[in-house]
Amino acid sequence: CPHRSHHWPPLLLLYIRPPQAVDDRTSIPVFYFTEDWSEGALRQFTPSPSTLPAGWHSLHPTTADGDLKYLVFNSDRTFYWSSDIREGKQSQERNFPNLEGIAFNVINGNPYLFFVSKRRNMLFQLNLDTGTYTSSPTDPDDRLRDGGSFWSSPDIIVTLGDHFIFHSEDGGNTPGVYFKDLRTNEYLTIFQDDSNFYKGDEET
Repeated sequence: CPHRSHHWPPLLLLYIRPPQAVDDRTSIPVFYFTEDWSEGALRQFTPSPSTLPAGWHSLHPTTADGDLKYLVFNSDRTFYWSSDIREGKQSQERNFPNLEGIAFNVINGNPYLFFVSKRRNMLFQLNLDTGTYTSSPTDPDDRLRDGGSFWSSPDIIVTLGDHFIFHSEDGGNTPGVYFKDLRTNEYLTIFQDDSNFYKGDEET
């Protein structure tokens, strides 16, 4: 049951393969994992050199060795990584409950970590170098310019190049796949079901 995550192995919850991203700019990659639970925590794991080259063995609860931290937001749009899971859980519950999709990308020389809160319908963008973040809603007040309606929970995300983030949608009357143009902050539709045949389904 996904709501029992506090009973799972404390490292990275790999038994259910949560959404994950990796910052591979250096020889020691940094892994990021979300947890779809209001009291979960976004995890950052840096494997120790003894587990390199990195692979799934670097993350497995029985063989992993490294530095595990949790994302904490400050009130001034900055963030830090804490070794205290209680801080991480409290921050997620207050600021970004029920995380799902996550992605890493370098855009114009800046390393960004993107993730979405399903409960808040919000996209977060962390600059890993400056320790600052921005956020923007994924559910427009009106229909999209192309007629689409991205009104339900954002799910999996994928970045493409310097300008685009693809979103899948979880639930709603017209589940679909959409993308955001980071240059204009506009969402557009790739496809969606308007027939109600897939009402409430999850696109992944």
